[in-house]
Amino acid sequence: MTEPRFGDLYEVKVADRTLRRIIVSSGFFHTVSPDTVITADVETKVRSTSVLAVPLGEHGTALVDRLHSMSRHRLLGRTGQVTSPAQLSALSGALRVMLGPDA
Repeated sequence: MTEPRFGDLYEVKVADRTLRRIIVSSGFFHTVSPDTVITADVETKVRSTSVLAVPLGEHGTALVDRLHSMSRHRLLGRTGQVTSPAQLSALSGALRVMLGPDA
């Protein structure tokens, strides 16, 4: 498996379900364990105007107020990547709102 990076979209195994998540950790945001990543939920039918709901175009909406720390072994496979600088900047900004300006 390739190294999960900020902005990568993955399917993850949670109990008996498979969910979509976006990687929001990096060496800058999270350095607890090399086997751990932080993800945020990605939904396709969200109608939120919250600064913590970041539209990702065709990928859906990242819900930054729903963060999860998980083992990389629960990542089933990469399904896409956010490449738009504006979307990545909005995602970083929402994380700073959630975690504080030093995040």
